[in-house]
Amino acid sequence: MRIEEPPRIYVTETPATDIEYIPADAVELTTGIDGYMVNSSIAGLARPDAEIAHNKFAGANASRISGRQIAARNIVFEIIPLPPFARNRERLYNILPFGKSLRFYFEKAGKIVFIDGEVEKLGGEMSPEKPFRFSLSVLCPFPWFQSIELHSMKLKTGDNIVYNRGDIPAGFRWYVAPSANKVRAYEIKLTAGGETFATKPDKAIVAATELITVPGKKYFHCVTNSVSSQERPAFSLLTANSAWPQIPSGEQTVTLTYTNDSPAGYTYDDMNTLYWRDTFSGV
Repeated sequence: MRIEEPPRIYVTETPATDIEYIPADAVELTTGIDGYMVNSSIAGLARPDAEIAHNKFAGANASRISGRQIAARNIVFEIIPLPPFARNRERLYNILPFGKSLRFYFEKAGKIVFIDGEVEKLGGEMSPEKPFRFSLSVLCPFPWFQSIELHSMKLKTGDNIVYNRGDIPAGFRWYVAPSANKVRAYEIKLTAGGETFATKPDKAIVAATELITVPGKKYFHCVTNSVSSQERPAFSLLTANSAWPQIPSGEQTVTLTYTNDSPAGYTYDDMNTLYWRDTFSGV
C-alpha cells in the first residue's frame, strides 16, 4: 500500500503581479527547512461541499433545490515550531498576521498550485507531553486552487483553441494594448464558455485596457486616455447583456471579433493577449 506524502506548503503576502514561481521570501511551513513542521494531517484540500438550499412546496412531501453555493474554503493544519522555539514561535505571528491577504503555495509530485486566504485562527497549545503547536485555520473566499503556470495566447480574430487542464472554469486576464495611430477598435466581442463580453459600439479603444474575469476577483480597468481628452475609453460602460466569460474545463474555443475605422485594414491580432491558469477544485 502506497502512502501519499502530504504537500509542502509555503506562505507569502499575495504577489501583485502574475509571477510563475514561489517567491524567494515565502516561508516553508511543512518540512523544517524554515523552522516549522506540520503535525499529522491537513484538512480542507479536497473538493469542498456545496451549501444547498431547498424550497418546500405547500402540501407536497418534496422539496426543490433553489440554489447552491460554496461560500469559502477552510484549510486547517497544525504547525510545530522547531528550535529555537521562542524565536520561531514569535516569528510565526508576523508570518501569519490577521487581516492581510496571504498566498499559500502547495507543492506536490512536481505540481505547484496556490490559493489566497486570510488567517481565521492561529491558536497555540502547550503541554508537558507534547511540543508547542499552532492550530492554523485559513479561510479562502475564492475556494479554488490555481496552477502556478500562467498560460498566455495572442488572440487572433475569429476562433482560438485554448485548454484548461483543471476541472473548474478558469477566469482569465485579457490585456488589450491598441496602437492609436494604426487602428481604433470601436466594438470588441470576446466569447468563451458560451458567454460574451462586449464593448459599447460608440466608444473607441485608444488606451490600454484590462479585463479580469476570475470569480471573486472580477474587475475592469482602462488606463487614462492620453490621445485626446475628447475620447472616452471603451469598456467604461458595458453593454447591458455583457457577461463575465470563463474558460471551461478541457479544450475550448475563445472567439474574438471587432470592428475598426482603419481603411488600410490593420489587424488587431497582435495588440491583445489572453492569460489564464488551470483551476482545480482540490489538490
